[in-house]
Amino acid sequence: HDDFDLEQFRVQHLMFEGYLKSLDFKHVYFLRGGNYSPELSDITHYPIIDCTDTLQHHLPDDTWHMNTQGHQVVAKRVLSALKT
Repeated sequence: HDDFDLEQFRVQHLMFEGYLKSLDFKHVYFLRGGNYSPELSDITHYPIIDCTDTLQHHLPDDTWHMNTQGHQVVAKRVLSALKT
């Protein structure tokens, strides 16, 4: 079961990466908690999608990775931003 979940995770992320590449994205930054470090100051002219509230949707015992619900919420926001 864990192996299948890990494979699903990797496939979904690779599909997302391929989709962004097809739209000619060079970089995508996901920032945790809205803390923008100085080395990322060159990206401020890009739209920022605030997903701080999705941090509550994390895996059990792993606050750095989102669960399915968190991924769905973020995906909807990213797609909405791409369509504008």
